[in-house]
Amino acid sequence: MRAIAEYLNSIDMKIKDNWQVFRFDYINKQGERKGRTLDTLGYRFFRDKVILRKSLALTIRRQVKRVSKMSKITPHVAKSLMSRLGWLRHCNSYNFYHKYVKPLINIKKIKEVIRNESRKHNQACCAV
Repeated sequence: MRAIAEYLNSIDMKIKDNWQVFRFDYINKQGERKGRTLDTLGYRFFRDKVILRKSLALTIRRQVKRVSKMSKITPHVAKSLMSRLGWLRHCNSYNFYHKYVKPLINIKKIKEVIRNESRKHNQACCAV
């Protein structure tokens, strides 16, 4: 702990006063899951899996539902949605994607909106 505190002091950082040590997620001899998960950066890290934080998953579901009801998707909305869907690539979210995202929106069409906007922007920059 002292070594970590010294290193952080050398880069002008400090450890919060309420720090604590806890046992990470583990399975005991009876096969029960014990300990705490590590909840950071929008994910919950378990011993054998990584899942989205509930609040982030809810935000993604709401945005997907909102976009699915739009008659015309703007480039800003498409970029925002693709940014949020990027979170799904880094966790165990196969079932989440197939249950809440895939039935409601067509990813290819959203990528096409972004691609067309990028193409228009590049042509405008090159024309000058």
